[in-house]
Amino acid sequence: MYSVRETLKKDPEAALRAVAQMGYEGVEFYAPYFDWTEPQTKQIRKLLDDLGMRCFSTHNDESYLRPQSIDRARDMNLILGSKYVVLASAGQKTSLTEWRSVADTLNSAAEKLKPAGLKAGYHNHQLEFTPIEGQRP
Repeated sequence: MYSVRETLKKDPEAALRAVAQMGYEGVEFYAPYFDWTEPQTKQIRKLLDDLGMRCFSTHNDESYLRPQSIDRARDMNLILGSKYVVLASAGQKTSLTEWRSVADTLNSAAEKLKPAGLKAGYHNHQLEFTPIEGQRP
């Protein structure tokens, strides 16, 4: 839904209807879904169901996967019917220690999500293939 992010912010229902009309059967919400209220999220889920669509995953800021936010991310993803809570980007990291911290965050999130039947994921970019300290992160 990132491609229609401006419409999604202003009118989520119109954005979903437009995407469904284009023939899409599945969507991936990105970070702003996290700001929706629980009733709004339930309304979005109902609309997805009415349109015959599914939310397969969500793209998340790193902070959503940390201990203070992971419960909310889990709950919102369960409402949406998502199976994967994906870290959208780790941002620029300059050391292997920083990359290990990202891995720790993902592993911790995965442990918290697993009992609910959800999985943590990572959306890679070119920077993960660039060696740091002589190694690929």
